[in-house]
Amino acid sequence: MSPLPQELVDIVVDNLRDDIPSLKSCAFAARTFLTSARCHIFRRIEIAPPKPKTTPSSSPCQNLLALLTSSPHLPPLVEELCIVSMGSSSNEILEPDKTSSIIKGPRSWIMTDDSLSLILPLLNLKRISLIENASPWGAAVRWNDVPYPLYTALTATFCSPSLKAIHLRGIIIDSPAQLLALFRDAASLTELSLSRVRFTETLPAHTASLWPDLDARPWRPRLRTLLLSDQPKTGPLCEYLSSPGIDLADVKVLTVATYQPESRNIITQAASTVEHLRLLYTPSGAYTSIFNNSTLRSIHIFAIWRWLFRAIHSFFRSFTDESHLEVVVFEGLHPQSGSDGDDVGLRGLSELDAAIDAAIERHFHSLETVEIQRTLYLNCDRLRSFEDWSVTMREALPSLAARGILRLKENRVPNNGVHHGFE
Repeated sequence: MSPLPQELVDIVVDNLRDDIPSLKSCAFAARTFLTSARCHIFRRIEIAPPKPKTTPSSSPCQNLLALLTSSPHLPPLVEELCIVSMGSSSNEILEPDKTSSIIKGPRSWIMTDDSLSLILPLLNLKRISLIENASPWGAAVRWNDVPYPLYTALTATFCSPSLKAIHLRGIIIDSPAQLLALFRDAASLTELSLSRVRFTETLPAHTASLWPDLDARPWRPRLRTLLLSDQPKTGPLCEYLSSPGIDLADVKVLTVATYQPESRNIITQAASTVEHLRLLYTPSGAYTSIFNNSTLRSIHIFAIWRWLFRAIHSFFRSFTDESHLEVVVFEGLHPQSGSDGDDVGLRGLSELDAAIDAAIERHFHSLETVEIQRTLYLNCDRLRSFEDWSVTMREALPSLAARGILRLKENRVPNNGVHHGFE
């Protein structure tokens, strides 16, 4: 039998690019698939923390180093490296009684495993993540305590001309200036995600000592995508990054997760040409100036479930001008335990539906989709079915259903302390 055309093999493998088990099966099934499948299998690698050992064995990082050094054709295939400094693997589903399988302690494993400092120079990465998947606020990486070989390897990677994306979640660092120094020379950087960043030096957001060299050397990145999570235990990260010496004019996709209305308003003003905005909703503060931005084409609002319908009401009543929005998403995170709670939000929704209908008629002539998402934890199974919930939502918001623009979706996420895209 003649071999399959390579073009057909590539099409099959490309359609499986995110299905690693199927790609591995293809690679084992026939040599014809091996080269194409290998490119996708090794495109993204995640290094998980080591688990408790009963017998001496190599860590995941040590195993990866051995593989890369023994197979020199593999390092060029790696485009993205995700380093989980603390917690479980991003793809691991842990039941509440299985958290003991994670090594816990005051320091991350990267402080003692020297393999990582040897892996990084082998790779020419496009994306790097250094994240904690711990709940809540695990033992973040203390940057000043990072061993020098790893410090050198990480800083070289952060400034690599090929690097396009950096994701930091869970890092303790001296100051905003020290944070910026990590990646300000990354000439190709287009995506930046910063969350759980804690500063040992607390400074007012707009003081000369905060950014001592921005006047002489402004930072004008080519960022297209920016995520900032400014939580109570951190400094005012959003305000720090909205300094006049930092140019965010190219940002088109902005995610802002902060409980401080002032910080939220400042950073959205600094990135004034955003087209796709994602916000963590809180009942405090006005949103009118944010929502009426004429460049916006989509908005995604994330809220805890008991605030979801308040967020919907606040959104539609905030508009005073013609909106060019095409897509609006409201996502509610359900609590881990307790009753469904839909009845709390659905009481008196006839007035809300009338307000939505009037707002759409007046301001939203380009609106194509209003999506409501119910986000549940993976081990939460005591709520009503998605089908029953969908019927209730369509009955509660008949104006959206009648216009044919209402979409309903359910997400299942691990309960690892990470707010599903909002950090």
